[in-house]
Amino acid sequence: MQLTAITVENYRSITKAYKIRLGQSTVLLGPNNEGKSNVLLALVTAMNALIIEQRENTEFFVGRYRIHRFYDWHRDFPIHLQASKPKGQSVIVLDFSLSANERAAFRKEVGSDITGTLPIKVALGSKSVSASFHKKGRWAKAVSEKSPRLAAFVSKRVRFEHIPAVRTAKSAHTIVEQLV
Repeated sequence: MQLTAITVENYRSITKAYKIRLGQSTVLLGPNNEGKSNVLLALVTAMNALIIEQRENTEFFVGRYRIHRFYDWHRDFPIHLQASKPKGQSVIVLDFSLSANERAAFRKEVGSDITGTLPIKVALGSKSVSASFHKKGRWAKAVSEKSPRLAAFVSKRVRFEHIPAVRTAKSAHTIVEQLV
């Protein structure tokens, strides 16, 4: 599986959704305070929601359960929108391309056929987190109802590690403990 695009909406300084296409190597360039780091933090948040939390808590994707440790609504939902949208959500869409073998495995494990990319929408609110298939069409609802299997499929195939560039001694220690 390869991540081919990310769309971020209502995450920190990012309020409008823009799809960013990704290649083998992708460079984010721009002036300071334009949201480059927030795009990366949104990616980290969504990937951790799919991979780590899925492994630790299967109910995470089928109910209201608990907010995962990588998202804090008061910090991560745009502050200027919090009063007007107290039930607002940060939405991150991850588009994955699948090889022919992965599409066959998807059919077997999830019970649905897929053509093109596998878009997964991760929605994070103050009291809820969900992951679902993010495509419109006649099969979208049926695939979204299989969210736990969908998340399990992705979490088994994707390895994701993030080491922040700027960190305190305490956060560096935590990172090393997690890697070991």
